[in-house]
Amino acid sequence: MKNTLFAVYNFFNVRKLKKQTKLVRKTAELFKRYPDREILKIYWDNQTLTVTAAAVVEAVRRSLNINLYDEQIMAALGLVQGFAVEMKTGEGKTFAAAAAAACLKDTVHIATVNDYLAERDFNIMKPFFDFLNISCGVNLKDSSKKELYGKQIVYSSSVSLIFDFLRNELNPSFEFPLKNVLLDEIDYILLDNANTKFSVSAGKYHDINIEYFEAAEKLLDYLKGKEIPKKDLVSKKEPADADFVYSSYLNTLYITEKGLEKLEQLFNTENFIETHFELYKTILAVLQAYSLYKRGRDYIVEDNRIVLINRQNGRKMPDTKLDPYLHTALELKEKVPVTLKHFFSYSLSYQVFFKKYEKMTGTSGTLYDARLEFEGIYNLPVVVIPEHFSSKRIEYSDLFFENKAKKYEFLADYLKSVKPPEQPALIITNSDGESEKVWKFLNEKGISCILLNSFTADYEKRIIEEAGRKGRITVSTNMVSRGTDIIVDKEGEAAGGLLLISLSRFPDKRIDNQVKGRTARQGMPGKSLFLVSFDDEIFEFLNSKQYKYFLKLRKINMEQYQYKNKKLSKLLDEVQENISFLTYKIRENIVQYDIILENQKQVMRKWKNKMKAKDIWTAAETINAGQDVLSKISYQENVLGKEVSKKLFESIIDMVFEEHFFQYLYDMEEIKLYLPYWRLSKERTTAEFIKICADQFEKFKQNILYLSLQYFISAKPTRFIFKSS
Repeated sequence: MKNTLFAVYNFFNVRKLKKQTKLVRKTAELFKRYPDREILKIYWDNQTLTVTAAAVVEAVRRSLNINLYDEQIMAALGLVQGFAVEMKTGEGKTFAAAAAAACLKDTVHIATVNDYLAERDFNIMKPFFDFLNISCGVNLKDSSKKELYGKQIVYSSSVSLIFDFLRNELNPSFEFPLKNVLLDEIDYILLDNANTKFSVSAGKYHDINIEYFEAAEKLLDYLKGKEIPKKDLVSKKEPADADFVYSSYLNTLYITEKGLEKLEQLFNTENFIETHFELYKTILAVLQAYSLYKRGRDYIVEDNRIVLINRQNGRKMPDTKLDPYLHTALELKEKVPVTLKHFFSYSLSYQVFFKKYEKMTGTSGTLYDARLEFEGIYNLPVVVIPEHFSSKRIEYSDLFFENKAKKYEFLADYLKSVKPPEQPALIITNSDGESEKVWKFLNEKGISCILLNSFTADYEKRIIEEAGRKGRITVSTNMVSRGTDIIVDKEGEAAGGLLLISLSRFPDKRIDNQVKGRTARQGMPGKSLFLVSFDDEIFEFLNSKQYKYFLKLRKINMEQYQYKNKKLSKLLDEVQENISFLTYKIRENIVQYDIILENQKQVMRKWKNKMKAKDIWTAAETINAGQDVLSKISYQENVLGKEVSKKLFESIIDMVFEEHFFQYLYDMEEIKLYLPYWRLSKERTTAEFIKICADQFEKFKQNILYLSLQYFISAKPTRFIFKSS
């Protein structure tokens, strides 16, 4: 029913965009006989979207010698009007985003998934922006930030964009405009990276106590842990008789009531968390390091240090660290040098950062399956633009196997006996470990192939450039699922185009679609095939009802060790829907908590400015200062004079606030992290977090005012240098 409603909703939106595009096209035809200066005048002077878009279309034709497709114009109009736009891979999102940015006639940040794509898109579109006298720039390492962010159009990776904002918040040096942002691969940025925090150092730190970690490691055998089976995730069914419970899929872990009772007995205390909070955090970190994080999947050891791997795309993240306690636990686990200093940091998630913009929208080839989330969390309706190039991709039915061993044997037979020798093939695996295993297996079978994973990522560009050559076979993780354009040569095209073989169905259907999108781009031929074995991860998500149905299905239509079964494929579609809904709700919670904390930051800064505008007596009254303190304030004010006293107190408030602000934020992030959210409903968790924030803020205010008064009273009237605001 939901799919039918969206189909109707999308039909009317597409029809509306088609009508608008027809008017734009008709107007653009009239502009063809106008001189360049007239097009420029029309663009800058006109206020209607139809005429502006027509001028943009004509500017693209003249500057780039490209006639935009109707579908690209529709996408640009959809972006301007606030839709998240789905355009299939290879349909020209780069041109649609640039056209939309020009139509907005305002400051626009175009965020891509990496620096390479940002620079590529900027270089492609710069002649167009130059033609319209629109200032534009690309965010590279050597960029002058003040000059860059003064431009109307800025191309940047999403990572560079958020780090520039954070650094400027800490040490303001230019105006960071939060007007309009267009996100390329918007679902990757906002959904796949929902758990990623971006932090910059605030310059202050505290030392981590290594003795706590040594104590925590000794408790590994004392505490009994159980994993939440994937089939119980949706129902939130908790394993019984465990001291701690964890989910490797959700990457969460908490100590149960039974486990806390054990710790309270061991340490002879009634409330272990309150009396031993530092040790509690350390124990959690050590348990996570051993239970949730696997070498080769979540991180590798390189140059004698921990290098994290992005689970979504298999890429290394050399400049990223986990929570300091968890990162230290991993360092000790792998016996690499330990970073004992933890720097306080200013952090933001993508969700909170991009919500700061007045207008946010974006494009991707895989938005349909995430449409409810975009509308529910970001108030961004999705529109699916029809394809310009009729897809020539042949999508074979899923093939099912008893186990991975039989699946790999079939793969080798298929590559040797069925695939035309000239046809290039891309084999997608689930992890670095599996990619290594399949690569070795195929080579042992006499099938020459190239490996692309986090260990060979330094050669990625060359491997991708050669992946479309005739007969080339490439084994890869799903790091090729976004922003990767495999160009197939003529011999490969004649042999049927790129053959895409995925060795599993992924838990998220969007990743299945992203993987398919590597082949048959822009009307080229290509084939996709999914090989699924019953020991793949996705079958672990079957609930009891689905599992019974699965047992029934696997008994029928057996042909030796392989068979097609549409009912099994449909069952996996249902599992993917359940997983998507679960992860949507989790991301919704994360966004909620991050927004609460971000709002708290803004309230705190407003409070500080409000207190600075008041006099010192208001501060004293707020904390009910005693007569002794009031007398000392009066004495100091008489010595310094009222004007100097006011300036001094303002300066002290600033100093004390900034000194304790990041400690407060760090404490709140920890509370958020260590609250056992799994056991509470969303409403109870949110209410609890809001209550804790409010209570902690009241304590923070009292502490800041008390310390500020003490500093004021004890200040010596020798020489004051006030920082200009």
